[in-house]
Amino acid sequence: MATNSNKGSMLRLGGAASRHRNIAGVTLIETMIALVLVAIIAAIALPSYQAFVKRGHRAEARDGLMRIGILQEKYKGNHAVYANSLEQLGLNPDSVGNLYRLQISSADAKGFTALATPTGRQAGDECTGFVLNERGPVYTSEQDRHCWGH
Repeated sequence: MATNSNKGSMLRLGGAASRHRNIAGVTLIETMIALVLVAIIAAIALPSYQAFVKRGHRAEARDGLMRIGILQEKYKGNHAVYANSLEQLGLNPDSVGNLYRLQISSADAKGFTALATPTGRQAGDECTGFVLNERGPVYTSEQDRHCWGH
């Protein structure tokens, strides 16, 4: 009787082993489901990432304008007028990046106006540009206030 019971358990083990061999691979359906899930996650995450990157570039433009404002006040203290160009402030216009064009649009003894205009990849941004004068950021709309981060 011992032989019959051993034989029966061997048959049962063989059946379990053969079942494990059948599920060792990944099916095409499982692979496609995984790819669809990855695509959905990417479709949700990419726009958020792009918005985050644009906000970072806006911060660089705002910082550039604020730097111009500080240099303008220093320049006026030494020359009694505001500088008409970035070069007069000791700034190289080409060194401020390629996503915003920084410029001084007007300047005299009473005040100045500096602009940051988006270019390149940033050109399609909802924030169309930044304006700074001797009193600080210029807001022409609620959108401008939002873009400046206030």
